[in-house]
Amino acid sequence: MMLGIKDKVILCMILIFVHLGILAVYRMEGKWTDYPLSWSYPYTIIVLLMMCLSAYMLFNRRHHARLWLFSFRMLMAAVLCVPSSSDMLSFAFIFAIMIFEGFLYLPSMLALIISGLCTGYTILLVNLNVSLWFMPVEPVDVKSLTATLTLYVLCGVSGYYLAREARLRAKELKTLKELRDSNESLAQINISLQNVAAEEKVKTLTMERNRIAREIHDTVAYTLTNLLSLLEAYKERLQADSREVPENIMQARSLVREGLGDIRQVLRGLRPGVREGYNGLGGIKHLVEVFTKASGIKVYLSYGDVLQFPGKSIEDVFYRVVQEGLTNAFRHGRATEVFVSFQSDRTGIRLTVRDNGHGAETINEGYGLIGIGERVKAMNGTVDPFSKPGLGFTLRVWLPMGEEEKENGTAAVSHSG
Repeated sequence: MMLGIKDKVILCMILIFVHLGILAVYRMEGKWTDYPLSWSYPYTIIVLLMMCLSAYMLFNRRHHARLWLFSFRMLMAAVLCVPSSSDMLSFAFIFAIMIFEGFLYLPSMLALIISGLCTGYTILLVNLNVSLWFMPVEPVDVKSLTATLTLYVLCGVSGYYLAREARLRAKELKTLKELRDSNESLAQINISLQNVAAEEKVKTLTMERNRIAREIHDTVAYTLTNLLSLLEAYKERLQADSREVPENIMQARSLVREGLGDIRQVLRGLRPGVREGYNGLGGIKHLVEVFTKASGIKVYLSYGDVLQFPGKSIEDVFYRVVQEGLTNAFRHGRATEVFVSFQSDRTGIRLTVRDNGHGAETINEGYGLIGIGERVKAMNGTVDPFSKPGLGFTLRVWLPMGEEEKENGTAAVSHSG
């Protein structure tokens, strides 16, 4: 059974009101004075105990515990009704509550059996004509019995439909959770596919550029190299014969040399270097672009004044940090905006990934944060995660930068993405 807190509170108040009403009827009709105090006091205590157990069962989700508590209350109800068997009103509401809760908590077949037991026990008590403590026994009229049985039916139907609505609500919530999980999985798959597509695009582009570079090298560059060699050989032969080299030969030699240099420059541009493409901090921009397309979350990226290539180890760690921050903002924070910023100082670089999600009172470190902590610790850096309800999640990472990396790094142009 899946009832909301508000529904449980309302139902709990109704059950308490019914139990207190049973005690009020017992007192107002004079039963308190008709029956001896040795019975009236236990009667009151048992009704109050049943009231407390009834309220407790609403908030207990364990099926076996509810079944045991329900059985115990059934036993108390059976004992409680015997002394007042001729007064149907004193025990009809007790059995009506039991029938209602039977359909509310238990399977339908078991609830039907309990309803049959309560109905049969009621008819049995009516026909017993028990006389305790020398009280006069009055016959129960058919009209009262019919009204009691009608009350049982109404309570059973109410409990059945309330349990049915609760099951439908639980099924709906489960379906929504499955849809949300499926949506997250599809988004992750989409991000992965976008990454694969981008990598394939870069790979294809690189292969094509390499092919063009080979073709230029094997044709134009080869031809110009041979031409330059012929001109050099002709020049050396003229000089060996003490003859003057014509001016047009020298000009042709210079033009071929310049053309060959230009072609080599083009070839260097066509063939990507080890730092070209989507490596390091450039890869973070690509990661942000893919994430935005896949999730719809706006990401603001600012490189500040950091070095464009601070070193492969630093670049790899920062890439994983941003990846973890974006994933956390999408899966857990339900964020709509993420802010990624870099800031350099004299000794290192600080990365901050902040989102505007729900946030949390406590941070549960999963494999992602644990892995980042291990990477950063291995580089003598620091990790500072922060989150509060309503303030989103912030992940700050600082990594030291060695002198060699400072010298080899190239200053990046400040920009935002």
